[in-house]
Amino acid sequence: MNAHDYSVATITTLDSKNSSTIANEIGVNQSTVSRFLNKTSAEEINIVPLIESTFGKKSLTMVIDEVTIDKRYAENMEGTSIMLDPSTKTFTNGYKVVVIGITDGEFFIPINSEQWIAEWIMQGGYKKIVDIAKYLILKLLNLGLNIKNTVMDGLYSTIEFVNWLHEQKINFVIKTKTTTSVYYKGEKVQLQHCKALRLNSNQSAKTIKAEWHGKIWYFSAIRRLG
Repeated sequence: MNAHDYSVATITTLDSKNSSTIANEIGVNQSTVSRFLNKTSAEEINIVPLIESTFGKKSLTMVIDEVTIDKRYAENMEGTSIMLDPSTKTFTNGYKVVVIGITDGEFFIPINSEQWIAEWIMQGGYKKIVDIAKYLILKLLNLGLNIKNTVMDGLYSTIEFVNWLHEQKINFVIKTKTTTSVYYKGEKVQLQHCKALRLNSNQSAKTIKAEWHGKIWYFSAIRRLG
């Protein structure tokens, strides 16, 4: 068996995830799976051949997002804390994981992830979500893939992080708040009140150049579908 067999089996098995059920799904004995896990390190797996066989020479987009794992009844589980669950817009006890992957617009492959742990737990070793994102981005770029763009949500729309992406020469698209204030044609205006970004009924998008924190950036309004 190999890493691909194990990965597929963890997804396809309908039973609890343990070495016995995964072995049954693959069609090998339990000791084979145990020996494989004991000698396997995620850091040693070369994922580049899988990526190349999936996407070929296509230009790829890097995607970063966070996932909240609800553990509201696990008050004593190590590493959990109270956080906002974006899917329900309510606070819950759980884990938050920052995930990075790549897509060609049709298929998506998750590449890496890191757990975010609250500052009151980590104390001196605390890392902000944007710091975790920086680590994951640099690690992914080191694979030497044909990545042309990076997409992420509004959590990363901070001037410090945007400047870091610019310094790293990384093309990016970040969702930003409509209340963000910019200077457009010499006047300070919130994006939601900028007439140049208002879409007509037959328009799907508009883009302007405006000043934000002393630099010129592109801002786009895009009509949402569905």
